[in-house]
Amino acid sequence: MDEGKTPGFLERRWTFALLCLGVLACGFRIAAALSIWSLPEAYLLNADSADYHRYALYVAGLADGEMPAVFWFSPLTIFWGALWHSLFGPSVWAVIAAQVLLGTATTALVAAIGRAVYNASAGLVAGLLAAVLKPFLVYDVAILSTSLTVFLSALVIWSCLWAVRRASPGRCAALGLVLGLWIACRPNMAVFVPVALLLVWSASRSFSLRIRAASGLAVVAAAALVIAPVTISNAVRGGVFVPVTSAAGINLFIGNNQGAKGHPTPVFGERTAAQALEVFSRRAEAATGRRLDVAELSSFWAGQAWREVADDPQRFLVLLGKKTVYAVNDFEIPDSWSIPFLEREIPFVSLPFPGFGVVFPLGLIGLVVIWRRRVPGARAVHGVAAASIATLLLFFALDRHRAPFTVALTVGAGVFAAWVAGIVSELRLQERWKERRARVAKLAAAVAVTAVLSIAAHLPILHDVPTEELERLASACEKEGRHDEAMLHFRRAMALYEAGGDVPAAARVEGELARIRRDARGESPR
Repeated sequence: MDEGKTPGFLERRWTFALLCLGVLACGFRIAAALSIWSLPEAYLLNADSADYHRYALYVAGLADGEMPAVFWFSPLTIFWGALWHSLFGPSVWAVIAAQVLLGTATTALVAAIGRAVYNASAGLVAGLLAAVLKPFLVYDVAILSTSLTVFLSALVIWSCLWAVRRASPGRCAALGLVLGLWIACRPNMAVFVPVALLLVWSASRSFSLRIRAASGLAVVAAAALVIAPVTISNAVRGGVFVPVTSAAGINLFIGNNQGAKGHPTPVFGERTAAQALEVFSRRAEAATGRRLDVAELSSFWAGQAWREVADDPQRFLVLLGKKTVYAVNDFEIPDSWSIPFLEREIPFVSLPFPGFGVVFPLGLIGLVVIWRRRVPGARAVHGVAAASIATLLLFFALDRHRAPFTVALTVGAGVFAAWVAGIVSELRLQERWKERRARVAKLAAAVAVTAVLSIAAHLPILHDVPTEELERLASACEKEGRHDEAMLHFRRAMALYEAGGDVPAAARVEGELARIRRDARGESPR
């Protein structure tokens, strides 16, 4: 199809296609930002979002208060927010605008990866999916670590492809720098480092042992160099050795204790990270009879988690099965932000943009196709997917925590589409029935597997009952003086409580309604 066309023409056409994808991605993200942030800011800046915003303002010198001596949240996300706040002021829109551009760049990166591991058609389909995928659209405008995680996941894959193409210590050092940023954003992605080292070692097999060792050392040293300021800060301000963040042990217990369900659920009634740190600290110190620093606290709860696993390994295996099912299900398990709730409240988010359930079946087969092609460095796509799934199984399934897996699947979905298109094209050109039959059988098998995976991904395993979201939205509306909206949302929450038979909660919400009516009329409580 491209015969007779010069490389220069093909490159110009590719660049034009990337520009079109960029415009599309940027436009949809701007629309998502304007529509979602029409909700009260007090609602959207809650839980982790509120902490990220507050800490970023503190680091930028625009707010009083303090930050934990040892990082609990993603350090890179805090510094990222602080950078834009220091340049443009305290408004969240400075960070949102930067993340819109970051999401646009992610689209181009995903397209470039698809082209590198298969062909230009695969790249364009993958880029198009990245431009319109609903989880990416929503989380690119959220004050969370997810937008950075998605971008860096794609950048790590692309850096691996670039580094192993002509392996050298310099290129490997650049890969290490990107890896360091990724770990500073999502510390559990450190499990990918051995994959990167293996890729570099394999790519440099024609070089001397000294150069191969230097390349591997360059990856580790550069990654450590990026993480070092965070580690030093933790040591100086907190007096403990914590490489990045101190939340691992508590999260491990939340995800694997005897009452764990496979997705985040409060263990001791905690609702926010600050509450979790307080209650887990209190209980650990009561159990040990002494004060614990954050490193000891993390070790204590990690030990508790593994003891509960060892006490009932059968329960743990069942729990792993649940986590696996949740990790590949289309339902977006909510946390600080709830995509299912936003779909109810925001017309733009309710539009039929493709979600995880679309890229999972297509992407999984696409990953098999990539594996069989043996493109140098392409195993990085599988490594990112495996690292993401491993962390979900180790801790718990959550929509924004599977972002690296979604990036890998998006690349795979583009490859799958191009692979199917190639088979169809060969069928039209193939005259011998025997060879046509083999291709038809391959295509039919791929369609059947895709259908089965799609059905599995869309099984209604989890449901969203948005009572808590409605109450938070009502409270946020009340803070902004939107009393009519507040009463509307409280009534909706009360109706859901009544339908579920939760009489005490319904009575509590009814009391909130009565209070708002009195406040609106200027009456004092009796």
